[in-house]
Amino acid sequence: MAAALTLTLQTGFAQAWPSRPVQLVVPYPPGGVLDNFARPMAEALSKELGQPVVIDNRAGANGIIGTTRCAKAPADGYTLCISNGDILSLNPQLYSKLSYNPKADLVPVVRMANMVAAIVVSSSVGAKNLTELAVLDKASPGKVNWGTFGTGSTSHVFLTEYNRVFGSHLTHVPYNGSAPLMQALLAGDVQSAMLAHVAVAQYLDSGKLRAIAVMGEKRSDFFPGVPTISEQKFDFSGENWIGMTAPAGTPSAVLDRVNVAVNKILADAAFRKRSLEALGLEPVGGSRDSFARYLEREQALWSDLISHSKIRLD
Repeated sequence: MAAALTLTLQTGFAQAWPSRPVQLVVPYPPGGVLDNFARPMAEALSKELGQPVVIDNRAGANGIIGTTRCAKAPADGYTLCISNGDILSLNPQLYSKLSYNPKADLVPVVRMANMVAAIVVSSSVGAKNLTELAVLDKASPGKVNWGTFGTGSTSHVFLTEYNRVFGSHLTHVPYNGSAPLMQALLAGDVQSAMLAHVAVAQYLDSGKLRAIAVMGEKRSDFFPGVPTISEQKFDFSGENWIGMTAPAGTPSAVLDRVNVAVNKILADAAFRKRSLEALGLEPVGGSRDSFARYLEREQALWSDLISHSKIRLD
């Protein structure tokens, strides 16, 4: 009887929800890929739900500030969160004290998109694949640099695993953002990096950069003909993804309604072309359970990698 009563109350709440604007917390600054994706998603979700979905940018500390804001918000359905692998899989391993618990404080709603990225090298580098890049490094120790967005970033953790697997010693050079990293790569200050398609497309077309490995489980149309890292003796998928979560305790009926709405939006061809392809994103979608299972695998994977790397940020 208690279970039936709870289901009845949740169903009634979901039917009345939302009766006011919903906040979508983006734990990164305006203008980035996640923000540029979240805004059209919020606009489309507003139409599906019949109430405004308002972007709330809470940037800082590797996504910790915004995610904490979301995790501690009332679980009433009026706060939704943009999340990614850095927030839910890397930060818990990199920080000994974290102001949110991704497993206890947040619930998965839907995995929305993959951010297609690749390992790229400058045109002056002769390497055509990961093995050749390691060979070049071994032949000229200290001459092959790897640029990243900072210590503890996805790219940095991947680099430590790459060096371990291939026995190489590519030098880590951190930068504060994609713009200075791209300038350094084009200037030859660094010779390799992991970057999203939207950041490197024009330079691949002009021949200034070359993609040698695609991140993720499968090849991508964004990088035609480029093999994945797993095809190159690297047992690792390493996807960069964007998902939606909510504060733990949010009524299941509300979460289901949001999941259905987001899946409908992702299936729209016009939305895909305008808001996904333009940003180098591939739509995913799926159920809440499928996202939860995916998260478990990702968190276990990154836990192992960070354990090997011994990277800590506190």
